[in-house]
Amino acid sequence: MNERNRTKLTTMEVLTIIFVSLICTIIMDHLDAYERLQLFIIENNISVFDEFIVFFPAFIAMGFILFSTKHVQELGLEVERRQKAEADLVESERKYRQLSITDGLTGLYNQRHFYHRLEAEIDRAQRYYKSLTILLMDVDDFKLFNDTYGHLDGDKVLKEIGRIVHTFIRSSDSAFRYGGEEFVVVMPETNGSSAHKVAERIRQGFKQHVFITHNKSPEQLTLSLGLAEYITGEDARTLVKRADFNMYCAKKKGKDQICYSNQNPDLKQAIGF
Repeated sequence: MNERNRTKLTTMEVLTIIFVSLICTIIMDHLDAYERLQLFIIENNISVFDEFIVFFPAFIAMGFILFSTKHVQELGLEVERRQKAEADLVESERKYRQLSITDGLTGLYNQRHFYHRLEAEIDRAQRYYKSLTILLMDVDDFKLFNDTYGHLDGDKVLKEIGRIVHTFIRSSDSAFRYGGEEFVVVMPETNGSSAHKVAERIRQGFKQHVFITHNKSPEQLTLSLGLAEYITGEDARTLVKRADFNMYCAKKKGKDQICYSNQNPDLKQAIGF
């Protein structure tokens, strides 16, 4: 049924109303149930034609009311259907956007979304003079683990990092899979010392987890973590490089630890930053 037919009666419906009204009027004129009404008509010298004049328009009106009500209901259902379709479309778009910024394996945000979020947080930190710290972490000896047990067991490790990170960060923080076995957390309104406490909980939580590989071998892995607190005026990539530099220092110092230093120009130059 098209839009025009939903708001106007069709010719067939009008003919149906007239026919049914005619039948109802004839029946009403002959049923014993209306004897009193007929006596009233006789007493007042009302002819059969007058009966039709009285009742036929009433049934016509009733028919139009019923059909109009039907069309209003159909129109209401159509409006509901369209509203549901629009709501489904909005939800579908929301899910698509979420998938486009999410890492499928860990459930964390992906690297593409990381820089977008970090730049927004840097802008906010500069505008409102708020602290901001990022935490970059890497699984120690992950390549060796992958080569030994295979990528399926390696994926279990990466998923577990995602779970542990979500356990220890705040709802206002954002966690990302930065690439491979590297992960990063953006912590708004958090200075370096406060972020260090979060990093330590993540480090300990991951270290204590026992991974059971496909050949039933229990394994424990560690993380090296680097912290960098935002310095007014620097851009996102410089901040990330400082966190990466600190993570590199953690690995150089023996792994399974956290390094936090806002500046170290000599070593930066030595490793090509």
